[in-house]
Amino acid sequence: AMRTQSGLLEGRRTLSLVTTHEFGARILAPGLPSLFRGDATVPSVHCADGSIEPLLLSGRAEIGFDCGRPESPLIKFKQVRREPLCITAAPEFCRRHRVRKWKDLMTTPYLEYLRLAPGRHLGLKDELPERAAAFNTISAARSAAMSGLGWTLLPLYSVSQEARAGYLK
Repeated sequence: AMRTQSGLLEGRRTLSLVTTHEFGARILAPGLPSLFRGDATVPSVHCADGSIEPLLLSGRAEIGFDCGRPESPLIKFKQVRREPLCITAAPEFCRRHRVRKWKDLMTTPYLEYLRLAPGRHLGLKDELPERAAAFNTISAARSAAMSGLGWTLLPLYSVSQEARAGYLK
């Protein structure tokens, strides 16, 4: 309450933002200085475990960053850009399964990030046969892929550092 009162007296406003953990950590948090440069606004960032929509609909967040269209017609949205996705696996996994190109992965164990069904995004007619595990967070699916448990489909921004370091292909 004291912080809110001080902010009001100083002309500062809090802006409540909501996003996923991965986007919040890798994109939004590092970008806050340029996003609010010279502004008296104090950002309050909440990273949701699942959908960001309940926080927006309840008024606990004013702006949300997420991939895909919202399900609720009550949420106004603007698509800023398409989110590039990539198939990724540990180099050791690729060697073990003799993977030369991405289609070689389709018969090997995969790790599903629950918000990105790989079959649908890859335009496959049939379900993939060997789901090794399913995860509700990008970071868990990425960690499992780095351990060699399987391949996964994730947003490019969420694996680019690991690919540059050689932990993922």
